[in-house]
Amino acid sequence: MIVLKNFIINPNQQSDGFFNLGFMNLGGFDNCVFNQERERAIDICFSLDDGKYGISLRKNSADIFMNSKIVEMNAKVDIPYALNQNFAYVIKDREEEYINVNWNGISSSVSPKQPTAETQQKAAEIAQKLNQISEYLKKIDISPHKRGFFKPNYSPTQVGPNPTLEDEVATIIINDPNLTPKISVDLEKILNRDFRLYTPPGTATVFFQSTDKSSRTPAYLVNEGFGVNQIVYILAKVSQTRDKDNSN
Repeated sequence: MIVLKNFIINPNQQSDGFFNLGFMNLGGFDNCVFNQERERAIDICFSLDDGKYGISLRKNSADIFMNSKIVEMNAKVDIPYALNQNFAYVIKDREEEYINVNWNGISSSVSPKQPTAETQQKAAEIAQKLNQISEYLKKIDISPHKRGFFKPNYSPTQVGPNPTLEDEVATIIINDPNLTPKISVDLEKILNRDFRLYTPPGTATVFFQSTDKSSRTPAYLVNEGFGVNQIVYILAKVSQTRDKDNSN
């Protein structure tokens, strides 16, 4: 699903780029296609109750489809794809055309043929349903096999579209003032330890600390058991994803 997410977020790249998962690079299209036969396609799809979205990816092109209970759409595009095409569809009600759909292969814009309060409301509902899968895919996250924090302190750095590196996840924690207390509350419920940040005055360096609530002894997170370290990492990812869901 991360490959499909990479396509959704940035289709304007070589097909090899879709197979760079951030924490792992699968080696590009040639190494992932069956038998390394470049003329073949790699089919990836994802479905929810309201529909199915997928791509049939080739080295230099892709067939995209979006099938829903409302309308079925498909397109053939070159890779890299700059989202510079629109594919028009019409939704009918009792054989009468009443909703226009413009789809660029990832997202849809929807407008009524006869604008009224009722048809505009209907168009907005249709747009939300048609864009539901692509929006869902954008929020897919992963906690890789190599996870945790391996340094006592961090400074904010650039965060990629699939943040999995420890410096990226640390940056997310540092930049979100609401994330640390959420992680701390959950960590205390699980392991009777808190989690906190300490920034020495006049610096941009942030130390990750944990305190055993029984002994009241603070320690750098990197010096805690690896289980504690991994749980903080996972809680950061879970809390961030939960916040994204609540904001939509």
